[in-house]
Parts: sequence; C-alpha cells; structure tokens
Amino acid sequence: MKMLAASEDKTLNEFILESVRMRLKRCPRSHTPNAETVKALQDAERGEDLIEFDSIEDFFKSLGK
Repeated sequence: MKMLAASEDKTLNEFILESVRMRLKRCPRSHTPNAETVKALQDAERGEDLIEFDSIEDFFKSLGK
C-alpha cells in the first residue's frame, strides 16, 4: 500500500482515506448513523459508559467467542 500511495504522490493516510471514500460512494447502504449509534459515539467521546479490558483475549471472551 505504501508503494501505491507513493506512486500517486500521496501519504499512506491520504491514500487509505480516499480509497475508503470511493468505496463508500459505491455502496448502496446508508452510512448515516442512527440515533443509538450517535449517542454511543458521543458517550465514548466524553468517556462515559466505556468497558475496559486487560487484553484482546478478554475482549473476545466477553463476546462469547
């Protein structure tokens, strides 16, 4: 990916963001967050209602996997 970004004279970050934006434009689904998602994002930004894990393994265990 670094080489592709460089070939277009873009940073890796710019290249990835542009690729994601192009893919989203072609996607037939809505990408507008619903009210529940908006609230969850706002809560997370304020540091509210967060669940912390000691490891990625603990996170996956909490999902029941």
